[in-house]
Amino acid sequence: MKINVKNDTSIQIDNIPNEKIPSLRWLTLTGNEVPNIIDEIKKNIEYWSNIIEKDRLKFIVSCDSQRHGGKIVYVTTIVFLRKGLGGQGYFIREVSSIPGYKFRLENETKQDKIKRIQAIIQRRLWNECVKAVKCALWLDTIIEEYGLRVEEIHEDINSNKKYRSNDMLKAIVGYIEAVGFKPIIKPNAWVASTIADSKTK
Repeated sequence: MKINVKNDTSIQIDNIPNEKIPSLRWLTLTGNEVPNIIDEIKKNIEYWSNIIEKDRLKFIVSCDSQRHGGKIVYVTTIVFLRKGLGGQGYFIREVSSIPGYKFRLENETKQDKIKRIQAIIQRRLWNECVKAVKCALWLDTIIEEYGLRVEEIHEDINSNKKYRSNDMLKAIVGYIEAVGFKPIIKPNAWVASTIADSKTK
């Protein structure tokens, strides 16, 4: 699936009311458009609830991103697992400009540039977190009638201090826990590092 990064999207999941999230362009992992994401999720819960025990049903939310020139592609993903029987996923993709990416101070030193790039990376990681949390909070309102909730939010944050993403570890984990979800980070954040990541290419 080709990424078009020429134009910014007009809607960002973190900037809209929860009730508008279903109106975004949701796709299956095979790239098919989902006409009604709420109906799709409910239909699948009802189907699988008649086949296996409810405690084998699990929802995970994640967001990952990748830079394409002066743009960032964000992919927010919902994965519905049936433990032992596979699962399915849905995602939305957004394209955003990178504030400060082309900006350069007249006397910018190498150290200044490193700090500026680090700030851009931190903003991007924070945006991933906010998008995932917003989606998880919305999804909980849909699946709670079935006695389910989002069990985990997967974040592409490294626990190894030698990686730049580690700078945001405490802030992101703390925020996710504060709103009541379980944060999963690398190397166990497979929804972020495999599924969401593959859709940002």
